[in-house]
Formats: sequence, structure tokens, C-alpha cells
Amino acid sequence: MAVQQMAAPAGITLEVKTVPWAVFNSTVYKKKSLYVNNWFGRGTIDETLYGYFRTGGGWNEGDFSKAELDRLLDEGRSTVDMEKRKKIYAQAQQFIHDEGHMVVAYHMNYVTAMRSNVKGHVVHPLRYCDFRWTYLEG
Repeated sequence: MAVQQMAAPAGITLEVKTVPWAVFNSTVYKKKSLYVNNWFGRGTIDETLYGYFRTGGGWNEGDFSKAELDRLLDEGRSTVDMEKRKKIYAQAQQFIHDEGHMVVAYHMNYVTAMRSNVKGHVVHPLRYCDFRWTYLEG
């Protein structure tokens, strides 16, 4: 509804439909010119960008293809030095911001809480419940 309201002043009328996942995948995803999809976090910046923005990427919904971005993503993926890698991925993100083919309508914060006697727990970026190092302090 929010996107529908935001588009109205520009003279764009959007019909909002919520459909089952199977219907979305078979009739909407990568088939319609405009749709809203929900992404969730990925464990690394490479997982976050490569499949969605690299030419031919499996989740590249708009068939976005830019040689300069492909070069940055390939370079970022193959660079071992973390400081260089951060700079490369920052350039890639700026490129996507400036030249990209989609609008990110919202972001969600992942919130977690625990008692003070819970120790060793690391919140996973994909919201997995990984308790391998978690313990209770008596």
C-alpha cells in the first residue's frame, strides 16, 4: 500500500495483489515489468551482490548488465586483502546506487535479545539459530 500511495502523485496507478509463493514464481517473478519481492540478508557481501547484480546472475531480476559492475564484482570476489575488498565492494555498491535497475523500498532491522547469563551466542546474519558456542552461566 505504501508504494501505491508513493506512486500516485506521479500519476502511476498500481494494483496491489498478494499471491501465493508458487503463483508469484510461476506467473510474476522475472515475467512482469513491476513487482515487489522480499530479499533477506546474506552472510557475505559477495552473496549479497553477485547473484543479484552480475550479468547472468541467477537472481538478477531485471537482467541488469554493466561491464564495469561485472569487473568490480569479479575483482571483489577474487581479492584476498580485506581492506582492498572493502573498497571494491564500496565502489560496486555506489555503482548500483547510481546505475541500478531497482528501488529498495524498505529495510528491516534484525533484532535479538538474551538474558545476561547467556554467553557465547553469536547472532547469525541470516537469522539461523546457531547455538554451537552458546552456554548458560550459572
